[in-house]
Amino acid sequence: MKFAVIGGGMSGLSAAHMLQERGCQVHVYEKASRPGGLVKCDIVHGTLYHMVGGHVFNSRRQDVLDWFWRFFRKDEEFYKATRRAVVSLADGTRVDYPIENHLYQMPQQLQRAVIADLLEIYKAGYGEPSNFDEFLKTRFGKTLYDEYFHPYNDKIWQRPLTDVPLAWLQGKLPMPTIPEILEANIAQVNEMNMVHSTFWYPLHNGTQFVVDTLAKGLDIRLNADVQELEFRDGKWLVAGEQYDRIVYTGNARALPAAVRGVA
Repeated sequence: MKFAVIGGGMSGLSAAHMLQERGCQVHVYEKASRPGGLVKCDIVHGTLYHMVGGHVFNSRRQDVLDWFWRFFRKDEEFYKATRRAVVSLADGTRVDYPIENHLYQMPQQLQRAVIADLLEIYKAGYGEPSNFDEFLKTRFGKTLYDEYFHPYNDKIWQRPLTDVPLAWLQGKLPMPTIPEILEANIAQVNEMNMVHSTFWYPLHNGTQFVVDTLAKGLDIRLNADVQELEFRDGKWLVAGEQYDRIVYTGNARALPAAVRGVA
């Protein structure tokens, strides 16, 4: 079968390889001048920048790990790092991530407000939140919600958090209990159970190295901004070429304006 993969980021390149491994003919359409998508990196004045935010690769699934590492020489091209992320609050205070485990690094007045919220939640219970916004408030309290969780996630999602269903975030949300939060702050022990507590990172060019490597052996059409998809006589038309199937891995908010021939 012949496939058109729309989007040359990690998802699109991975899908293209998997289809080729099954004997399919695949063309990847990428609107930018190089592959990368959300993990794209640039070197600006000698410094490497993640253009959409830092990304690392990790997984708890052994089949995913086995598939990914086939493309690389892990011990030669990557190094193993221990994560150290820091949250910068509005007043300039820096607090280690995850923020709820490092309340002792906050200004005293803010500490007291957060602890009061947590104790109130402990007495009242977590409830049954129906969306991401409610989850953040009922799990961490109003103070942490206002200081960190709302502004950060509002920036990331760029949509009302009440519109983000919890099902979208299954397995990705921190779920510490109030006793666990208090214990972490008293013992001041670094969180090492998160999937990204340690990770492998490329020695050169950041995650751009990952997508550049995955791009090898693929037929990628760069500077190809697909604005229209048409289904005619059992085939998809993309940029004037026929395909049996389409795999769309681009930004869902940027779906082609015209999709014709499909009810």
